[in-house]
Amino acid sequence: MRIDVVAGSFEDLEVARGFDVVHFVHCLYYMPDPMSALARARDLLAPGGRLVVFQAPCEELNDLATRFYDKQYARPTLFAEELASAFDARGWRYERGRIDARVDVTPFIDGDPEVGLALRDFILQVNSERLPVAVNALVDVYLHSVAVHREGRSHIAHPVDYFIIDG
Repeated sequence: MRIDVVAGSFEDLEVARGFDVVHFVHCLYYMPDPMSALARARDLLAPGGRLVVFQAPCEELNDLATRFYDKQYARPTLFAEELASAFDARGWRYERGRIDARVDVTPFIDGDPEVGLALRDFILQVNSERLPVAVNALVDVYLHSVAVHREGRSHIAHPVDYFIIDG
């Protein structure tokens, strides 16, 4: 087996042959035109190749994050639901499934200031120290309310949907 890794943008990529697999893991949120990137990726597939996309649905954790993502990127965030609709609109056939993942937020819940702050920043995708105290207080209340406490650990559901599209 041989694995080739190519760094760069799809727009600039020139290859002599197609790829067996092109995958996106939690990155479409940050792209200015994710559907164009996916279309280009699909074009880069070899016959029989597969495009694999891991994208979170907009559930408890991401519903909060959109309040920050959408303002930061000045556009709606593309979650799994919108991705499926876009694939359907383009007539792309795909297999869709879900991985029931979760984020361990124990340091945040238990008050570990350094790790807890890093977790809040990760969840919101902003430097939360720059937010007003009242906003952080609301975020903290929300995160505490959606956390599940079991066996000395605290978790928040963070499922990810996967899409497999044949080339």
